[in-house]
Amino acid sequence: MSGFWDRLRGWYLAILAVVIIVAVVGGVIFTLNPFGLNPFAGEAENALSPTERLIPVRIDTLTTEVAINGSIAFTNTEDLSFGSTGYVAELLVTEGEIVSEGQPLARLDPESVANLRRAIAEAQIEYEEALDALADAKTPIVRIVEAEAAIADAELEVQSAQEALDELLNPTPQAVAEAESALADAELEVQNAQEALDETTPSAEEIAQAEEAVAQANIALLDSQHALGNDYINAQAELEIAERDLAVARLLLNSPTNADILDEARDTLHQELLDYTNIIYKWTGVRATESDLAMSPQELFEALDFDPDVIYSPHYPLFPDGRILDNPDTRWNELKVLGWIGLFPGGGGIEAQCLDHTLVPQRASDTTNTNHELCIERDMDNAWEALQTASNDLQAVEAEFDDTMADLKESHSQAVDGVASAHERVDRLQSGGAEHRLLERKVATARENLTKAAEDLRDLLTLDAVEVESLRNRLSLAQENRDAAASLLETTLRPEAVEIAVKSNALALARAGLDQASQDLQEIHDRSELQITLQEASVAAAQAKIDGETRRYEDSTLKAPWDGYISSIPVEAGQEVERFDVIVTVINSSVVTLEGSVDEIDVLSIRREEPVSVTIDALPDEELEGVITNISSTSTNEQGVVTFDVTISVNVPEGVTLQEGLSAVARVATAEEQGIVIPMQSVQFGESGATVRREDENGEILAHPVTLGSSDGFFTIVEDGLEPGDRIVMQALDESQLEDGGQFRFRGGGRPPGGGAGGGGGPPSR
Repeated sequence: MSGFWDRLRGWYLAILAVVIIVAVVGGVIFTLNPFGLNPFAGEAENALSPTERLIPVRIDTLTTEVAINGSIAFTNTEDLSFGSTGYVAELLVTEGEIVSEGQPLARLDPESVANLRRAIAEAQIEYEEALDALADAKTPIVRIVEAEAAIADAELEVQSAQEALDELLNPTPQAVAEAESALADAELEVQNAQEALDETTPSAEEIAQAEEAVAQANIALLDSQHALGNDYINAQAELEIAERDLAVARLLLNSPTNADILDEARDTLHQELLDYTNIIYKWTGVRATESDLAMSPQELFEALDFDPDVIYSPHYPLFPDGRILDNPDTRWNELKVLGWIGLFPGGGGIEAQCLDHTLVPQRASDTTNTNHELCIERDMDNAWEALQTASNDLQAVEAEFDDTMADLKESHSQAVDGVASAHERVDRLQSGGAEHRLLERKVATARENLTKAAEDLRDLLTLDAVEVESLRNRLSLAQENRDAAASLLETTLRPEAVEIAVKSNALALARAGLDQASQDLQEIHDRSELQITLQEASVAAAQAKIDGETRRYEDSTLKAPWDGYISSIPVEAGQEVERFDVIVTVINSSVVTLEGSVDEIDVLSIRREEPVSVTIDALPDEELEGVITNISSTSTNEQGVVTFDVTISVNVPEGVTLQEGLSAVARVATAEEQGIVIPMQSVQFGESGATVRREDENGEILAHPVTLGSSDGFFTIVEDGLEPGDRIVMQALDESQLEDGGQFRFRGGGRPPGGGAGGGGGPPSR
């Protein structure tokens, strides 16, 4: 700040000296020539002093500028730390050294770096386990299967209860027919009993007829009994033979021998598929699809663009951009390969190809080897050959199984047909069957006829009071049986309300059980969804852990974030450091700002984003470009001078290196005006106004009045009194404004730093 005021004081003293000289000279001239006579009349050009020169007048542009004084500063600075505890293994730069973006600056000790790589591998394993747990959570569990079975049982119970209620409310035609038949038989018995009671003492002819009727009825009974017995026995025997044949056919059909062999072949193929899937995932990180599993290892590697010889080479760049992440443009998983390389640094113990494919056969889950050798080609080829063998074996077993089952099914079908035919025959003849009922009815009818005929004969022969009473009892019993049959028929056609209520309650209970089973299944599904959500969160957390460990591993070698230089290194090689200890501070020297200030008069003339030209004292012949990035909204008052802070972004050209703290001045053009422009040093002021010493057409130098316009303090616009081409005298302030040989040279500059009335400025643009 003291330098700023010193320069300001120098500018003001220079201007004050010019004003005093002009005033003194003007006063002398006025004293000697009070009536306006030209004191220079007749003075030749060779009468000019050594510091005076004639300069031509021409039309030019006067640019008004505001000068902003300040110093160079670097605002883009970053403190770098390892982000991990350990020791500083190497410091690859020194303080003040120029660095380029991505250049290594420092390294963490190898033990800590190895621990970081192991942490990445462990995080990858946790991520894979979280993925497996998520897959398991999405797979149906035993409880869901049991709940679905409970629903099926409940639905069956509802169906059974509904059928029972429907059967009660809507009796089958067969039940109605049986009830009606029983009622008809009972009514017939009543009629017969009544007729027997009504009969009187028989005649000889009636007795003969009765005896004949008894004989005929006995013959009919014997014939019907013989037909009923023999036919049913023969049909039952045929059924037993057919059922034995069916049992033998079913036993052979359901024999576990062939099924076990088939299941074993399928299980073997399934296991080999799993092994091949896991081997693919083991070395590539690819979760194989069905089309992948149909490819040989060589075809699969070609489809995946995965060359184990190259990818598992210690020199293969898994992560060319330096970020340890799975490349989405490749199907194979770079992090999986990194995990293996992390377990066997330098590629030791892992071979893409090996001479002996049978060294140590492995499953996909094996991660160790008793010979300390892992062979990718052996693992893939062995798994593929085992898969092909299992597939061929299954095809052969399936073909043999299909032939055997076809023969057994044919035998079983024939046995089923035989049993069905025998059952049909037995059903017709056994109790309840149509044919059996017909034969039974014939037997019953024949027995009734025989009984009736015998009774009729007995009645005719031995009719007495006891028999009459017996006939009356018979009639009464037949009537009771008829009433009971009528009641049964009524109940069948119109069931009682109590029984309907019992069946309805059973149906309601079955439906409630079905609703409860459905609710239980829904609760299981809801819990499964919560478990899936939890496992998805675990997968996200594991991925975040991988990202964090990867960032810490990348930070084990500090690299320059940009082109710049090292401002400080607060540690030494071998020093123990904590996670966030600053190791190196890097300054971006390409982002340069000028921190300056303007006074309260000029602050309203400048705007953000305005372009500026910057000159630096240390680079007097270099003019840099810049732009105003910030103007403070608050002022600073020092000793009555009010200023506002201004920040300017400076564009540094290639090949130019700046140091922080260099003094600099930025000039902002605020206005432009075109006209006749002359230096202020050529103007003289008196009571009559401004004059210049002009050369007339005779070569004489005379005082000539002029009307002045805008000025920047060094140059001014002449509104009247001069024409382009006129030559005027200009007085240099010192010898520094003269070129070699005595020629005049005017070096324009801005107005004094800090501003002032009239604005700053420089020479007019040419």
